[in-house]
Amino acid sequence: MVGLGNLGAGMARRLISTGHDVSGYDVAPDAVAALGSYGVRAAASVADLAAEVDLLCVVVSDAHQTEEVLFGADGVVRGLAGRRGLVLLHSTIGPAAAQDLAHRCSEHGLTFVDAPVSGGADAAEAGRLAIMVGCDGAIPGQAIQVFNAFGGPADRLGPVGAGQAVKIANQMFTFAAQAALLEALSLTSALGVENQRTLDVFQRGLADSWVVRNWGFFDSLSGEYDQAGVPPENRPWNKDLKISLNVCRSMDLDIPVTRTVESLIGRAIDRHGTEGR
Repeated sequence: MVGLGNLGAGMARRLISTGHDVSGYDVAPDAVAALGSYGVRAAASVADLAAEVDLLCVVVSDAHQTEEVLFGADGVVRGLAGRRGLVLLHSTIGPAAAQDLAHRCSEHGLTFVDAPVSGGADAAEAGRLAIMVGCDGAIPGQAIQVFNAFGGPADRLGPVGAGQAVKIANQMFTFAAQAALLEALSLTSALGVENQRTLDVFQRGLADSWVVRNWGFFDSLSGEYDQAGVPPENRPWNKDLKISLNVCRSMDLDIPVTRTVESLIGRAIDRHGTEGR
């Protein structure tokens, strides 16, 4: 596994707990060391990692980092190619970027599966992630075993790029709901109603949703990103929505709600999380 941050660490621990042997690498040595007690073997580089595995889970921040992991100077492709390995991409990078990487991996004899996830670190460790799979052909058996550990079921949504498409659609919806909830609570709190009382009522009515039932999730997550030093532009409420805008623009789709949410939600989530601390 490459990328042992907020999400990747939970995924690695889940794999260990379900009987898999896991080797890991992260640019932050402390992230790797912290997983040693769980049984994750530390690799000195991605190239070293490729020398000992036949299945690679990529859980890094963006398309540039994914490119470096696979095809950089110390990239894993050369090492995996000798064993015709399998690459599972769990990062959110957009359909076109995933399709390009899949094509280039195939030229090295590698199987590439587009498999972004949603649910957060707690869901990763508990095996409750939603997995969105795009692959050219049937999902490989090895991949199914990994997906079952993470949460499953992981049905094939279409070719490579389909998983990315559903993931960014998930983000468009989720962050639009979060933006609306922040505004709704600003109204009720201004009129003297405690937030939790409003949320309790919402859960019994048509406003009920994951966002309502997990109020505080993004506050907690923004705090974790602050502690880990993740820059604002690499946080999903910024990065993923920008990917959504670019994809929809390339398809000439009109998405006024997402355009508005993208311009507001990132700052709102980070500010609200800071105020909460």
